[in-house]
Amino acid sequence: MLKLPEELAQQFDQFIKQKEAKKQVRYMTHIERSGIKKGLTEGRAEMLLCLLEEKFGTVAPTIQDTVYKLDKKSSYEWLKRALTAKTLREVMG
Repeated sequence: MLKLPEELAQQFDQFIKQKEAKKQVRYMTHIERSGIKKGLTEGRAEMLLCLLEEKFGTVAPTIQDTVYKLDKKSSYEWLKRALTAKTLREVMG
């Protein structure tokens, strides 16, 4: 991961604040959008894993890895199946 030197980071922040003030809108960088998307994806995975562990006990690391790689649609499908499934295998489809 790249990290701006502190001085450049401050200059960038100041630049964005000036743009926001001028246009009277909140500017969201592609980095922020990417971070939000990643956070939502990780949050869905953590909630699904919490449900699976509560219902079925310890979830194997390989299945945990699979859960973290699920796209939004698939994670919701797993979640719906988890509500009624009798086994973890049923959830996985």
